[in-house]
Amino acid sequence: MGTIVSNNLALGELIKMVSEYRTGLSGLSELEGELLIETLKARALNELDFGQELSSGPVKLVKRVTGNVSIFFGKI
Repeated sequence: MGTIVSNNLALGELIKMVSEYRTGLSGLSELEGELLIETLKARALNELDFGQELSSGPVKLVKRVTGNVSIFFGKI
């Protein structure tokens, strides 16, 4: 059974999936994981307000006041 990444998923679901990928719980390939991360960044660019942050497990997503989106992995 594979994980389906869709643009219809909520931002919170996407960040949770990235967290699972980064901790090795999802079983996604490296290519699928990178595509998931790019999907998350694109959605965050459109949906987050400037300066807003979201986190799930070891993943922190930040939309900077400049408009750039950053993802941090590790201890938060």
